[in-house]
Amino acid sequence: MGIALDTSLLDSDGEPVEPVNSLVSHDSFDSIMSRYTFSRRKVESISNFITSVIADDTAIRYFFDGNLHGRNHPFADASQIFALEGAIKALDASYWTEVINLSDMQRLMPAAKRNEWQTSIHEHKTPPFTEENVRATLLNLAAQRGDFFAEKVDGVFRSLSREHVTNRPEGFSKTLITYVHYGDGYILSSYGHVENVQDLRSVVATLMQRDEPYHWATKELLDNIQRTKRLGQWVRIDGGALEVKLYKKGTLHIRCHQDIAWQLNKVLAKRYPAAIPSELRSPPQRRPGRRYATVEQPLPFAVLQQLDTASVYQNDGVFAVLLSSATKGPLGGLRHVSRLVREALLALGGVLDSQQGRVIFDFDPRDLIAGLVERGTLPEQRSHQFYPTPEALAKRVVEMAQIEPESRILEPSAGVGNIARLLPTEQTQCVELAPLHCEALRQRGLVVDEADFLLWASKPEHQQGFDRIVANPPFADGRAQAHMDAMMQCLAPRGRLIAILPASMRQRWRPAANTTAYVTWSEEISGAFPGVSIDVVIAQVSRH
Repeated sequence: MGIALDTSLLDSDGEPVEPVNSLVSHDSFDSIMSRYTFSRRKVESISNFITSVIADDTAIRYFFDGNLHGRNHPFADASQIFALEGAIKALDASYWTEVINLSDMQRLMPAAKRNEWQTSIHEHKTPPFTEENVRATLLNLAAQRGDFFAEKVDGVFRSLSREHVTNRPEGFSKTLITYVHYGDGYILSSYGHVENVQDLRSVVATLMQRDEPYHWATKELLDNIQRTKRLGQWVRIDGGALEVKLYKKGTLHIRCHQDIAWQLNKVLAKRYPAAIPSELRSPPQRRPGRRYATVEQPLPFAVLQQLDTASVYQNDGVFAVLLSSATKGPLGGLRHVSRLVREALLALGGVLDSQQGRVIFDFDPRDLIAGLVERGTLPEQRSHQFYPTPEALAKRVVEMAQIEPESRILEPSAGVGNIARLLPTEQTQCVELAPLHCEALRQRGLVVDEADFLLWASKPEHQQGFDRIVANPPFADGRAQAHMDAMMQCLAPRGRLIAILPASMRQRWRPAANTTAYVTWSEEISGAFPGVSIDVVIAQVSRH
């Protein structure tokens, strides 16, 4: 699989170019300074009043004792609590936080700089919040912005374990090893190198022209690996750009896709020119004539964030997904994000309940949604030929199959189970190529082999092994005919095959000459698949 890179975002040295926008708009800046001035005057007024009251009077002690009685509070001198210096430092830190967040610099900064700012804000050690200091700081950060991308790459490389021989001068071309730390069984994002891993994902997202990962994405990913007991297993994330393997002691192995690794090496080589061999700073050589088809569609992180925070509740025998409130982002606002979230849930096998504005499932989709958030991609519709069978059409072909109690049933290219869920579970064997779709089928209690059906059908153990085959095979590039031929190999004597096919197949497909079978065709059906302008027919094949 190739990884799509947006080279229009790269400068001549291969580094992404951030759009040069104003960090904080003039109106926003004036508003912040005005509110700060007002808040500071209030703080100064309160401090001056309390200081004047308690100058020679201990009566204020009774307010503490009387109103906090029995709460085991440590008594503090009111003059200490209302000291102006500490309050102003806290006020300054609060407004610095607002400015940094509003400027979007928190997102752009590498982990080291981000942590420096967070520490200074937490410890109230920020510079005084004056107009001069704020302007100077923003201008300084803006001047450094061009270096932040390279600093993120360098920070990731510096965070690698020096104890493991795989962290060699090849940069990102070999397995990377770093550490994350545990606390009460969970990853602690404030320690170790979790933030550096987050920076790596941020850099990769930029190269793939994706939006920024939400700030808890990596912590949630590592927690989910623990929760699902996959320690010591490779887990594919971010559309295959990265793979991670987490170990119990807190070691994390990372592999970068070759289309990403050379780009990262090129950035790293600018800082360490002699460290990275030149052949690892260039696009990998492809074998002549080989084609790379993108079969996974990356989802924006804004969509994954919504899925990650979605709630699932059970009512009246169905599971409904309740989404959290979306925030407007760079994807065109709430409607665009909501539409993509809805489409993702439908691709997992959900059904839109338009009356109540929700997506419902006939199985618990929580593990499936977590897997989608982790992988970050959906099977791309055309390369997977994923066009779910509408309910009415699915019911029709199942009825035509005339399934009997002893029938052995096959559903090839099963998708998320729109046909298979209508079949007797204990009698049905599914085959499906997309891992995410396989998980949806398993959640429905179905037996599924994750495989390319054309290869699966060629194995001797599957030849003439099924009494009933019910299918909606892929149509494009001659695949419908190839699947029909393969299904006929799997059909047992006196078996019945029911398949939804393009209308043109009625003239083009016939059983193999050495096969005795009788074929009937339905009428042409128009508009059977929403959004697809192709007429279909239903083939019914009886093998003698």
